[in-house]
Amino acid sequence: MADERAASLASPILTGCDAGRHVAGRRVTVDASGVAHARCRRCGCELTRLPAIRRWYRSGVLG
Repeated sequence: MADERAASLASPILTGCDAGRHVAGRRVTVDASGVAHARCRRCGCELTRLPAIRRWYRSGVLG
């Protein structure tokens, strides 16, 4: 009984957008300095990708 209660109180493993793993949508715009901008397919947040980093990260208003 105590094991079941402890398991229910444990925090779940985060996946997807909750863990910061966003998926860029089809429509990607690139500005003059080469920075790519898109929206996440799952949650709709704004994403940015710099040419040197080559990884999408969340940008815009947070919170």
